[in-house]
Amino acid sequence: RPELVHWDTDVQLIAPAVDKVLGYSCRRCEYLHWWDFIGAFQNIGEGLFASVVNIRSKRARGSKLDKAEAAFARENADLIGATVGRMTAEEEEFFMRLGVT
Repeated sequence: RPELVHWDTDVQLIAPAVDKVLGYSCRRCEYLHWWDFIGAFQNIGEGLFASVVNIRSKRARGSKLDKAEAAFARENADLIGATVGRMTAEEEEFFMRLGVT
């Protein structure tokens, strides 16, 4: 299964999107339970992170990008990533149990 979220490099996109859902900075709070983070992550709506994941998903499936998506991908190639990696079986199982994949 293609890896649509690059957990190690997407933190710059994930954290602000989670912050928007939570209504406060997940990086600055003293304590944030893992399940609260996952709940917020699963409720990320439209925004930069969602656009990046959508383009990665379309590329992984071989779907054509519309003109706006193609332009966004060209202008933000560093965010989109040139290649889509694959999760290990352990990573896939972990995220599946959390309901994130």
